[in-house]
Amino acid sequence: MDVPYLVGKVYSDEVTDQNPDLVFRFQPQEYSSNYPAGQVIRQEPAGGSRVVRGTEVVITISLGEEPLVKVMENLVGVTKEEAISFLTGQGFLTLVRNDTSDVYDVDEVIRTEPAAGTELVEGQTIYLWVSTGPKMTLEEVPDVIGMDKDIAVRMLNTSKFVNIRLRAVPSGEIPGTVIYQSETPGTEIDVSTEILLEY
Repeated sequence: MDVPYLVGKVYSDEVTDQNPDLVFRFQPQEYSSNYPAGQVIRQEPAGGSRVVRGTEVVITISLGEEPLVKVMENLVGVTKEEAISFLTGQGFLTLVRNDTSDVYDVDEVIRTEPAAGTELVEGQTIYLWVSTGPKMTLEEVPDVIGMDKDIAVRMLNTSKFVNIRLRAVPSGEIPGTVIYQSETPGTEIDVSTEILLEY
């Protein structure tokens, strides 16, 4: 199969869709006075090369003309890898700091220092705060086996567990008696964990 000619063309998802047998990998974006933003500056292997299925095609996309003054872009919400690639391509150093977040998914940028819109100097270090997901609150799981299901739920709620699921199953016990709990009593788990009670 032949590698498509991409240099000078605007890269889009269509390129990937039209070439499902090739793997596309991106180098950090670069400024270019010859190629407008979004166009491919370089590709390897070159367009027209004969390759086998699964071949990796490495491309570099233009950021357009290099501005006289660089301004910090808004990278909040993009992935850590995308942010580092973008900043490295502009000649900046990056340092990653981890933080919990209820808003942003794991590995998404929560905030940056400097903030978006700040003028930057060449070679400046950019700090990226990256989400590790929601903050965990650990509590000890109480033993509710043998209790009435309503009392069991109240006890779990008192221990801050609110994600409770009840399931009725055949049992020789008094109706409503909890015969199984999905989390082991005495262990510490995050309070958002679902706990299944069978009765």
